[in-house]
Amino acid sequence: MHTAPDFPQPTRVGGRLMFDRHDVENHKRQLMGLTPADRDPTAPIVFVTTGQISNELQINRRTLGRRVRGRIRGEAAL
Repeated sequence: MHTAPDFPQPTRVGGRLMFDRHDVENHKRQLMGLTPADRDPTAPIVFVTTGQISNELQINRRTLGRRVRGRIRGEAAL
C-alpha cells in the first residue's frame, strides 16, 4: 500500500508561514515516486509562501491549512 510522504515542515517568518524551497521540491519528488535530492551545502535557503505552495501543488488554502495542522500535530506527538 502506498503511503503519502510527509508534508514539509513550515517555518514562521515575521508571523507568516513559509516553507523551505528544497523541502517542497523533495515533497513533490516523493509524490511522483522519485527519491529525494540532497541539499547543496553552498546553496542559500530560499523560503516560499503558502500561496505559492497552494498554486504549485494545486490545492486550495483550506487543504494546505489542514496539512500544516496535521504536520504540526504529528511533530507534537513525537
